[in-house]
Amino acid sequence: MEHNPITYFTHLACSVLATFTATSIVHPFDVLRISQQGNVKPKMTFSGLYRGYSVGLFRQCTYGVPNIMIYSKLQDTYREQNRAEPSFVLKGGIGILSGMISGLTGTPSELMMVRSINPHTLTPGFFPSVRTIWSDRGFRGFFRGSSYTIARSAAFNGTRLSVYSETKVALLRQYPSLEGNSAVHILSAMSGASAGVVLSNPLDVIKTRIQMDPGSNPSMIVRNIASEGPLAFYKGFFPSLTKSVPHSVISFVVLEQLTRLWLGKEVI
Repeated sequence: MEHNPITYFTHLACSVLATFTATSIVHPFDVLRISQQGNVKPKMTFSGLYRGYSVGLFRQCTYGVPNIMIYSKLQDTYREQNRAEPSFVLKGGIGILSGMISGLTGTPSELMMVRSINPHTLTPGFFPSVRTIWSDRGFRGFFRGSSYTIARSAAFNGTRLSVYSETKVALLRQYPSLEGNSAVHILSAMSGASAGVVLSNPLDVIKTRIQMDPGSNPSMIVRNIASEGPLAFYKGFFPSLTKSVPHSVISFVVLEQLTRLWLGKEVI
């Protein structure tokens, strides 16, 4: 990929458009996922299922977009310097690194998302969430549960992105006529997202419980979940799967097709 501002901002615009499109469609499943993990009952209405939507879009700016940008940039740099495809292990390492960085930058928005979706929150949304968290614990309050958010993001994206990339390469090696075909992106995204959810769901449950209760003790949260039985670490698994798989499919298809159209190549 060319290293110039126009290319960079085109890639950025494509990433924003792709993640915003996916979030707008699957946001209700995110509400159900977080509700199940936090043991709260969601309101099954349109407004209830789209609680925290503005925060969800903000989360993509601080988490989803940086994650894609960092991963694709590092992978592309390796290809240019070595004129070879990175190994699956290296892709996993790049995915973990991009997941850790985006997990850190996305912690405040992730926390705001969890708080906004809680039905006990009287006024959900971006600015009410900011005011509530700031008045509660100040600046440090925005990074509550950051270690678990970073670990979850590293596990999910290290798996999702590496499996996506590797599956895409394998499919194109076997069926080269499918180059640029959305079927490749769909199958690769389904594989990557599914594997990522399986590995990261326990960390996701812990993170949600910690962020939902401002006064909770992390070690106590883990013990409480464990006391509910081993399957408690997989609460919200199916909503997470039904959210993450279509979100990855939509965002990757839109991203790859837009960058192919505007930049002349796919970026992941």
